[in-house]
Amino acid sequence: MKVYTLKVEGMTCPHCEMIIEKELKTLFPELILVKADRNKKEVTLKVLQELDLNKVSKAIEKLGYKITETE
Repeated sequence: MKVYTLKVEGMTCPHCEMIIEKELKTLFPELILVKADRNKKEVTLKVLQELDLNKVSKAIEKLGYKITETE
């Protein structure tokens, strides 16, 4: 299992977290876990195989948030 963490700016409320989680689960059904945390300013992803973080980052940025770092 692979775990990725993306630093995301612009999440200010639970609704922001929900929007990101819902969108990523819809676009990337292979994700086992998507957890957005506005307090830590990060999104954690768990998946069994490799994941194209470029596509994930673009999906989050289309929602109006900014990716500052990926791990």
